[in-house]
Amino acid sequence: MAATRDELFRVVRRFADAWKSDDLREELAGSLSCTEVAALTDLLRAGGEPEQARQWELAHAEADVTAGEECQFEG
Repeated sequence: MAATRDELFRVVRRFADAWKSDDLREELAGSLSCTEVAALTDLLRAGGEPEQARQWELAHAEADVTAGEECQFEG
């Protein structure tokens, strides 16, 4: 049985709460691909955390640039 809209929102909100940690972001942002960060930040935004999503994008872009890689979140 598919989840209801309210159940989905509660799950996304719980996910966003778990992934908005500064320590987690600092540890993992550079390990994820741009595609993975995009999926994560979509969920953070859906869970009501747009600023946390932007912080993930910035941390990921910084790690990619430092490693000499191109990043879709640069700039």
